[in-house]
Amino acid sequence: MEIPATTLNEYAKKSYRYLRLSIVIMVAALIVSVIIERLNASCWQGSFSAYYYTPAHAVFIGALVATGACLIAIKAADDWEDMLLNVAGMLAPVVAFVPTKPPGTVCSKHPLDLPNRESFVSNNILSLAIGGAIAIAMAYGLARLKRKDLGVETDKWPVRAGVLGAAAITLAGVAWFIRDEDSFLAHAHDYSAIAMFVFIGFVVLFNGFRARPKYQPYYRVIVGGMAIAAIAVIVAKLVLFEDWAYEVLVIEAVEAGLFGVFWLLQTLENWEAGIDQGTRATPLA
Repeated sequence: MEIPATTLNEYAKKSYRYLRLSIVIMVAALIVSVIIERLNASCWQGSFSAYYYTPAHAVFIGALVATGACLIAIKAADDWEDMLLNVAGMLAPVVAFVPTKPPGTVCSKHPLDLPNRESFVSNNILSLAIGGAIAIAMAYGLARLKRKDLGVETDKWPVRAGVLGAAAITLAGVAWFIRDEDSFLAHAHDYSAIAMFVFIGFVVLFNGFRARPKYQPYYRVIVGGMAIAAIAVIVAKLVLFEDWAYEVLVIEAVEAGLFGVFWLLQTLENWEAGIDQGTRATPLA
């Protein structure tokens, strides 16, 4: 029996909504996991990443990997925004699989002892690189199919830039790891985390000028808050609280929280958009 087109569109809408909402849930789950661990410990860790070495370990990795997969899977209405989401999604598993340096003190009742983290990173990064290469090849093939066989008009440059950028990041990461494993272990986590938040910030900024008019002010406030919070915490650390050990944790908490708010608002904005209509093509409510 043939399923009516209207029913198929409803299935697509629901899948789209659930995929977007799952990111909000993952961010919330990570924050809750960190709070639960704090209630069972004697102090906060210096960053979200440091909770890799606590019982929050699995939630930290799972939330980042799931969020990264969702960011890549979700197709934005604009090719440039889609490219930014894809790159941020690629970086999220790197942040998860390459742990930050073990903190000097893991004030947890049950700290994770990881004497040979190099073997974990080696296995995970190689697997991620191979999976990423397969994904890039599939993305390139699907982009060509969309343009040629389906007759859909797309801006070729963002698509090409996204595919080439993803390939370059993958190759550069593998080359860095093979050439200087110690440097990779020392810096890949921090660089990937910073770049991921920067790309997410650009997505929020982009929507502050390209989203539906009634949502634009909210997105501008959010991206402004993300920038001001990071600057304020850094200045406070340098000028007022030189011995403060939680500046990274505060920045990550604020950025993650504001990203969650942005994503929830954008989900509401696109609630009735569906897959085939796109956010910008849907008439204003």
